[in-house]
Amino acid sequence: MATKMKRGQLICLAAIVCTLIYSANAGAVIIDFEDVAVATGINDTGGDVISNGYLFDTGANHRHLQNDFFSVFGNGSTYLLIDDFAGANVLSLTEAVFGAPFDFSSADFGESGDLSIASTVTVTGFYALGGTVSQTVTIDGIFDGAGGVADFQTEVFNWTGLSLVTFDGSGSNGDDYYSLDNLNISASAPVPEPASITLLGLGLAGMAVRRRKRV
Repeated sequence: MATKMKRGQLICLAAIVCTLIYSANAGAVIIDFEDVAVATGINDTGGDVISNGYLFDTGANHRHLQNDFFSVFGNGSTYLLIDDFAGANVLSLTEAVFGAPFDFSSADFGESGDLSIASTVTVTGFYALGGTVSQTVTIDGIFDGAGGVADFQTEVFNWTGLSLVTFDGSGSNGDDYYSLDNLNISASAPVPEPASITLLGLGLAGMAVRRRKRV
């Protein structure tokens, strides 16, 4: 009798632990590029960049990390600037290590301080289980930040279960510049594997058996 109870307890405990593992690591992170920060007045150009565990991959392997460069966005913060020239430098966002699914809640978009500002940015989410979702962000082009400099505007998405997000600037008379900062990202809660669901079911069954025997 005691042996059976211990076995049932172990099954229940294993099921609970399994459930906790699957629900872990779903906390949100704000990608503000401060972990790859550049000093005030700096424009750092280069290839792809990883920030807070997420990969920002540009089609032409070209991006800018800027901080108050040419007196633009003078808030002491690093942000990502993309020059989507002729649509050849589309930006993609993925989880950097395993390509794990993630949720995309919001992001800040802004001008570049350059004359060739994209008027729109098409943001497309690719669901991990198939299918896409798209939203067009309009860059207001109003330099109403401190001192009349360019500033950011927050756009809300609330997309879940994504494997990839792309950003494609368009609509300028030149290189379609736009800026990106403060992306609100969180890891998607994984769907338990069949074996784990079975384990959880066994645990619940074990609890029911023990309750019946106690009555």
